Amino acid sequence: MSRSTLERWRKDLEEADYDYHVLAPKWGRHRSGTTKLTEHESRILFTQVFHQNRVKTGTAITVTKYILELEGLPSPSSPATMRRAVDQFKRRHFDLWTFYREGQKALVDKVLPFIERDDSLIDVGDVLVADGHRCNFRVKNPWTGKPCRPMLVGFYDWKSRMLCGWAISIEENKQLIASALRNGIIRLGKTPKIVLLDNGAAFKSKVFTGDIDLEQSGIRGMFARLAIKTVFAWPYNARSKPIERFFGDFSNQFERYMPSFSGASITDKPASLMRNEKLMKAFYKENVMEIPQVMAALEKWWGFHAWTQHPTLKGQQKGQVFESGRGPGIDQGKLNDLMLDAVVKRIGRNGVSFLGGDYFHESLYGLREQVVIRYDFCDITHIHVYAKNGDYIFRAPRKDKVHPMAALLGKSKDVEDLKYHIGQHRSLKKQTTKIARQAMKATGDMDVINALPWDKMTEAAPDDLPEKFESIEDEFTGPKAMEAVPVIEAENLPELPEPEAQKPQSEVIHFFATDSDYYNHLAGLKRPLGESEEIFLEEFYRTETGKKFLGMDGPLKTATVKQ
Repeated sequence: MSRSTLERWRKDLEEADYDYHVLAPKWGRHRSGTTKLTEHESRILFTQVFHQNRVKTGTAITVTKYILELEGLPSPSSPATMRRAVDQFKRRHFDLWTFYREGQKALVDKVLPFIERDDSLIDVGDVLVADGHRCNFRVKNPWTGKPCRPMLVGFYDWKSRMLCGWAISIEENKQLIASALRNGIIRLGKTPKIVLLDNGAAFKSKVFTGDIDLEQSGIRGMFARLAIKTVFAWPYNARSKPIERFFGDFSNQFERYMPSFSGASITDKPASLMRNEKLMKAFYKENVMEIPQVMAALEKWWGFHAWTQHPTLKGQQKGQVFESGRGPGIDQGKLNDLMLDAVVKRIGRNGVSFLGGDYFHESLYGLREQVVIRYDFCDITHIHVYAKNGDYIFRAPRKDKVHPMAALLGKSKDVEDLKYHIGQHRSLKKQTTKIARQAMKATGDMDVINALPWDKMTEAAPDDLPEKFESIEDEFTGPKAMEAVPVIEAENLPELPEPEAQKPQSEVIHFFATDSDYYNHLAGLKRPLGESEEIFLEEFYRTETGKKFLGMDGPLKTATVKQ
């Protein structure tokens, strides 16, 4: 202690008749939790620092001094005293400090205690965690050819910390999710017991996770068909989905090695994408890859991913844990049938209108009922048709348009297509005429014709399909009555194929990734819209995306609204 302090203590003791309590400091424990700030200083200062705009403490102190001076109120506290008061409140009431300045989500992420989950209680394949991730690199849009950031949907095995299934496309949708799940099941070799899903709209699709209305279809949702239980993660809670940590590693280990890496944020971009970096742009020219190339690169990266160490099972690699729990394998054909998307449609004159085309089979002729179609989004050259009770009926191929002058200007394939359609048309016409004449000849009563079971007057499905139509026992609708009628040859017309001949398999027809892309395609057409296109517009305008287009002065707005 200094000499002057000792002299001051001696004087204080003498004046207090040597009572040592006078030497106790006037600050410390006996004022714990209190502050020297006046009521006006506290009110103005904490009103600013508690605002959601997160005003800096130094700025709030300066503004507080200025306001008090304008109002003529005393402010005896120094700026250092005010700062200590703010820091003290922050230390002792961090929950309120975080809630006031950052909101409820920050309170959950930064303050509330978290629950630790013991993954040693589950096995490989018990739980798959699914989520979507907007990639930090660019690919060529398969429909426009322009560079864009794709969406990656992944299924992540919780036990092994391995990404077992993934798919990449332009936007997240239930078809993309189904493809990623299919790839995950095949790699895993068995069907998972539980899938933990994100709360996104594509994951929460009713067709994907629940049951279609049994009055319309009777076909269960995809997860129900695969006997997988679904659990949805808490909204806006990253810790409830372990895959979020994986996406951080994925960004550092894979995305940054892509030649078209665009950065994880505005401040985290490659030098070649910064302003006035002409030299860096010349050194590092962007090489935008296509989606199949990215998928191949992901397959190679998976080996590195499997080589890394498991975070909780010390001394073991992630791939070793994954391989130890893989299943014996799964029937891919059965898996494809279970995972095909289902849509309710009505049979029309040309069969079922879907994805801008018609799907027709002789078994659809004369029917005007609702059916459930299921299709593979990777190959829409055919659809599978189900009855309303869920029974499988047949496989309907896509009906292509014919050359308007096939005989004179078309190629050999155009002529064959024309011959096929003409033969099919004549055969169906003969079929109806023959049955009607036999019925009228036998009874002469039109009521008998009206009572005939027209919905069963079709040939049995091919042998390679799992189910067939019920046999027809009525003499007017029996197998003999359903035999193909020989085609009458026209003059100068090449020989027609047999009615039973199947149409040649056409190439895979690609369709639009989103309804918005299909809408933009229809808007650019120079011809009147077809029946299926009009039906699509009616359904599209009922969606939230379609309502936005309806509010715009687009080329399809007036016509659709009038209809």
